[in-house]
Amino acid sequence: MTSPKQYTQIVDVLVELTQTKKLKWIREPAPQSLFVNDNRIDQIYKTIFNGRHLRIYKELFRYYTDEDKFYYSERIVLEFTDDSGSESIFQFPSTSNTLALLNAIQYQDADIDSFMHDLFEKKIGV
Repeated sequence: MTSPKQYTQIVDVLVELTQTKKLKWIREPAPQSLFVNDNRIDQIYKTIFNGRHLRIYKELFRYYTDEDKFYYSERIVLEFTDDSGSESIFQFPSTSNTLALLNAIQYQDADIDSFMHDLFEKKIGV
């Protein structure tokens, strides 16, 4: 059985592979199968690593404090999916670094490195 520390290490490796551009993620609209109980998922990111399909997304969901009182909370979900990417096979336990992985993926998706390069090149006129 995998320990919480090992799950954190798995996510650390995924962060490193993403930051060094050895792992590329693709952004897609969230499939309808993820929408339950008025939750909100704007988009998902998918990749294939060693033949395994991974998906990550931020989910906003209602957290009820009373029968008619709630607030929205969020969680980052990292999971293995089937080959089509539509059905979850295994959801990783929440770890302290899952948000760091999502941030690294969004940084890659927005191509921040290129943006900063272009911005500074124009600013100093090189």
